[in-house]
This record gives sequence, C-alpha cells and structure tokens, in this order.
Amino acid sequence: MHHGRGQARRPRGRPLTRDAVLAARWIVGPRFDLAWFFGGALVAGLAVPALLALGVSIVAIFWGWLLLVDGPHLGATLVRTYADRQEWRERRALLLGSLAAFLVGPLFLLAGALTGSRQPFTAYLGLAALYGFFHVVRQHWGFVALYRAKNGEHDRPGLDAWTVYVGCWAPYLHFMLVHPLARTLVDLPPEPGPVARGLAALCVVAFALAALSFVVRARGASLPRAGYVLLTLGLYGAIYFGVARLEPIYDRPRGPDEAFMLISVMTAVFHGVQYVALVAAHGARRYAAPGVDFGPARALAATPARLAVTLLLFSLGPYLGMAALTGVFPGLHPFSEATLGPVSVNEVGLCLWWGQALHHYVLDARIWRVRGDARLRQDLGLA
Repeated sequence: MHHGRGQARRPRGRPLTRDAVLAARWIVGPRFDLAWFFGGALVAGLAVPALLALGVSIVAIFWGWLLLVDGPHLGATLVRTYADRQEWRERRALLLGSLAAFLVGPLFLLAGALTGSRQPFTAYLGLAALYGFFHVVRQHWGFVALYRAKNGEHDRPGLDAWTVYVGCWAPYLHFMLVHPLARTLVDLPPEPGPVARGLAALCVVAFALAALSFVVRARGASLPRAGYVLLTLGLYGAIYFGVARLEPIYDRPRGPDEAFMLISVMTAVFHGVQYVALVAAHGARRYAAPGVDFGPARALAATPARLAVTLLLFSLGPYLGMAALTGVFPGLHPFSEATLGPVSVNEVGLCLWWGQALHHYVLDARIWRVRGDARLRQDLGLA
C-alpha cells in the first residue's frame, strides 16, 4: 500500500463539478474517507473523556476495541486473501509460506525450555510487539502514499515518509525512555537517568522538527494528504507525550497488556478502523466484477454489511478463543493454572495470538503493494 497512480478524468463534453473534483482527491470519497480513514483518530481521542469524564470502565473500552475493531481487522486480511480464489491462483506460495509465522513463537518457547529460562520467550513477545508498532506506522505511510498517488503528488516522497516515521516513532521512544513501568519491562530502573532524559529530549525535538517541516511544506499539498499527516502526528504526540502518563489505568495489572490498555486502544483503534474500511472499499469494487470466480470471498465480503457480519463472527469465535488462551487480558483467565507438559496453556495461547498477528503483518506487507499491481489499483479506484 505504497504507490500508485490515479487522476480525475474529465468526461468528454462535461465539465467536472465541484463535488466530482473534490471526490477525485480521496481514495473512496470525502465522506467515506473522513468517516473511516480519518474518523478512527476521533474514536481514539474519545477514549480519554469516556474514561475520565463519563466514568466508562477501561476494561469495557478495551474489550470493545478488541472484539469490535482488532478482531475484525485481523479477520479482514483472511477474507481478503484465503477466501478469494483469485488470490489463491496468484499468491499460493505467499498464502502457504506466510503460515510459517505461527512457528516463530514455538521456536522461542522451545529455546526457553532447553535453556531453562523464560528470557527467550519474553524477548519474542517484546520483539513481536515492537514489530506490531512498526506495522501500524507503516500503514499510516501507506495511506499518505495513496493520497499522494490519488492527487498526482510526486514531490519528495522521502520527506513525507520521514515525517510519518519520525513523527510516530519519536513519541513512542520517548514513552519507552521515561515511563517507569515501560522501563522495568526492559530491565531498566524505573527512574530515567541523565542519558535517558537527554535521549527523551531529543525525541521531543525530532517530533517537533518533523511536524514543523511538514507544515512548511504542506502549503502546496492536497487536503487529504496534509490533513492525514497532521492528524496522525497529532494523535501520536497526544498519546505518547500526554496520555501515556496516566498509565496504568487498570488497578494491579498482571502484565504489560493490562498495564497499557488505554494507549494500546488509542493507537490501534485508528489503525484497525481504517484497515477494515479499506478492505470493505476494496471488496465492494473487486467483487462487483461480473464473470470472475472469486470463490467464497464474494459471498463473505461483496458488500460492507456482509463483510461486517463475517468479521464479527470471526471476532466472537476463533479470535475470542485465542484471547482466552493467552490469559493476559482483563477478566479472561480461564487457563491460568493449566499446563501442557513443560509449558503453560497461556504460553501456547500467546504463541497462537502473536502468530496470527505476525501472519497478518507478513501478508499485509505484500498484498497492498499498489505499484506493479494493476488489478489492485483498479480495485482501489486508482486506475
């Protein structure tokens, strides 16, 4: 989801209306994009007043995100690929080879069993979470690239990429450097020393430079591109420079998943909402094509309503089952004492949980490459 081309084409004999010109600058259309590709940031921002002003439980917010956004967003990739007969014809090696992602966790678990240490598996969980953050930020750059392509903007893409990556990573690294609980997760003392504080200050400077440099360059940028970049940077700055100071919201967290529920929700809900919306828009175009055998995908995702039902069933079924096996989420620890030989059921559950996430990251990195994929450009309305 990085590059593509698509311009408004003027019908012969008809001047473009203002609405047509405006709509041509968006991936789907102004209303759809603002509601779904931008709107997830608003939903993320509402989590704080819902929690602090309305008294909504953090557990309710977390489970609402997990089952209504995160589960559907993972299921959307499976429908987009494994249920599509055309994808099987064109990407069989990828669809089969990517399943190896489920083996990574067990290999680390085996290494821990052989060495008598939990450190390898702990390292795996940390690296997987770090890769997950990279995946989310990469999607933000993908949307910027789509808006650039839609508007025919080819000026200095490297600067926009720098802005997005630095603007998202700098606040996150600041949080990791100064938050007491986050520091203890990587075996550092709770209070940051002079070096950590200095690096944290550099993170603030880098974020400010990324934002200011884009504001200076954004005068000639299209509204979708400029608005999306500034919205993303604003959200990440608010989350990791500000909201993160409130964590942990949950009393006596059992681990990092319960300790950082609020910022996890705020970061991932923006990503998840826009991803499901993109798959819905893609499916509505793709599966409307007559005379093509798409297999089950047409029945499951030809309309947003069908896709919503499919993804909700996935979330309340296999996704919730895997969540129960992990034992790391609030109020759901049915297997906390169960073991399978030398390992716990929860460790096996975490292998499955992060296996599905890594599998999603691998697939997502390949299936949205607009450059060189004429059919994808057509399905996204870029051709």
